[in-house]
Amino acid sequence: MTVRKVAGSKNVRIVKKSGWWIFSTYIFDVPGTRWMVEMDHAEYQRVLDELAQQGAILLQEPYGQPKRGRNLWWTNDGLFWADADLPKEEVLPIIQDRQRKHQARLDRLRRAPSARQREHIPRDVQALVWKRDNGRCVRCGV
Repeated sequence: MTVRKVAGSKNVRIVKKSGWWIFSTYIFDVPGTRWMVEMDHAEYQRVLDELAQQGAILLQEPYGQPKRGRNLWWTNDGLFWADADLPKEEVLPIIQDRQRKHQARLDRLRRAPSARQREHIPRDVQALVWKRDNGRCVRCGV
């Protein structure tokens, strides 16, 4: 049960749009991969609608590419590789949990005081505390 984010994939980039209106063809560059995904206007609209409603869509393997035992998922948070045996119902919660953990880690790092914010303890205070505690740790006594 592996889900990995494709590096640099926050935004799927349209490399080329050819044609006009309903006759358009969209070619996407999938960052971090060698994939180029091509879809017509109707399929592109279906993908955007499904992405808005469900939050994730499975991008099909490009024609002629060998199966690698993994699938490429396009979500609102970018592109993710997932094991091929993971059903759609499990992929999105795993990705959301991964994003939640990542956001919590960032929040903890932002709240943590940096070494520069800590006030300097003067040498004479350090010496007095050292003498008071006989050079031992107050918590464990070592």
